[in-house]
This record gives sequence, structure tokens and C-alpha cells, in this order.
Amino acid sequence: MTWVQLPQLFGGYLHQDWDLEASSIEEAVRNFMDREPKVGRARDELKMLLSGSHTDAELRRLVVDVWGSSYDPTLDGREIREWLHEVASILERDV
Repeated sequence: MTWVQLPQLFGGYLHQDWDLEASSIEEAVRNFMDREPKVGRARDELKMLLSGSHTDAELRRLVVDVWGSSYDPTLDGREIREWLHEVASILERDV
């Protein structure tokens, strides 16, 4: 699978200064939804990612290390998979 929109979402909207542009993760994801033309592709990519057999460690590596998200939910004591499901839920709203 070639990931196109997820790197844009996580690296482009949850970058090191994301909290200067948004007051919450939900707002950062909504900024992505407002500005990017391929939100549907991001939703599909995230569904595919979550339906795969990736371990939590692999999911974290993709989101943080590969795609460049500066927000790491595990540092807040959250499970990466649970958090990604929350992001997916935000992407599903207002469609």
C-alpha cells in the first residue's frame, strides 16, 4: 500500500508546532479536512491501516517515526490504536 494522505495528515497537520495552529487534536484533524481535497482517501487509508495486522509498536512507528507526527498519544498514556480509531471517527464526521 502506498500511503499518500496519512503522511500529509500526521506529518503536515500534527507537526512540531501543531498546537500553535490548533487547540486540540480534533481541531488539527478538522484543519486537514478543511484544507485538503482528498479527505476520502485519508479515511480509506486509515481504515485500511486499522484493518491490517499491524502491532501497536508498528502503528506508532509509522505515525510518529515514518510520517512525522509530533503528537505521540502513547506519551499521554493512550493506546495508539484507540487514538487512531478516534482520528478515524473525526474523519467520518460531516461527510
